[in-house]
Formats: sequence, structure tokens, C-alpha cells
Amino acid sequence: SHAARVAAFHAAREAEHQAWLHARQMRVWDEADSVIIARIERVRADRIDYWGDTQRVTLRPLRTIKGRRYTNRFDLRYTEATSCGPMPGFDAIQGQVGDEFVIFLRGGRPSQRTVQQTTSTGAITDTRIAEAISAH
Repeated sequence: SHAARVAAFHAAREAEHQAWLHARQMRVWDEADSVIIARIERVRADRIDYWGDTQRVTLRPLRTIKGRRYTNRFDLRYTEATSCGPMPGFDAIQGQVGDEFVIFLRGGRPSQRTVQQTTSTGAITDTRIAEAISAH
């Protein structure tokens, strides 16, 4: 039936998307100098040209699961608008106070410039990262 074909198509697309997310997670872990768990401490209103109202979040490192340990608080925000939405596409920017994220860093202490990716702790699929989280 048509409905079954549509459902199969959407299931295949979702599986491809999950595989892509998993591969990206493995790659950012491999490329990161440091990986930390950080919690959102503060959310403030922000605005970006051509997009409108957004938010800026302040995160505090809780623990380090790879590489050098950092303790400085840092802010993340959207810096530009694209046809695909505001960038960078960090899920942490849409989080709320108390939410925890895995933060992948390259090039020094946590900042807008050094964060390569953020992933909510519940969205970790790479077993290496999951094991590092439970080991710390």
C-alpha cells in the first residue's frame, strides 16, 4: 500500500539520519582535544539578524571525560542565520537551566570559538563516550 511505502521511506530516512548523527559523534570524539560534561546555569534572551529572538546560555563544566580539565564558565549563542536555521547548530543553545551536555572542544578552554559540537547526555550513541561518562 501507499501508506506502507511512505512509512518505510520515513523509517529509512530516520535510520540514515541516526547513522549520520552517530558517525558525527564518533568523529567529534576522535578530533576533540578535550571533552567535558557541562550544565546550563543561565539562559538569557538574545537576538540574531535575519532570524529574530534566540537565546544565549551560560554553561559550567562539571567533569572532564577526555583530555585537559577546564573549570571556566562559558557562553554559547547563535552567531549567524542561514537558510537551514541559526548557526552553529549546537543543541545546548536551545537548552534550559539544569540541562547537561557533552561538550567537544578543540583549541583550548571552553568558549564559543573552541566548542566543536554539543550533544545532550541522553543523545549519546557512541559506546566510548557512554563508557567515559559512566567511568567519571
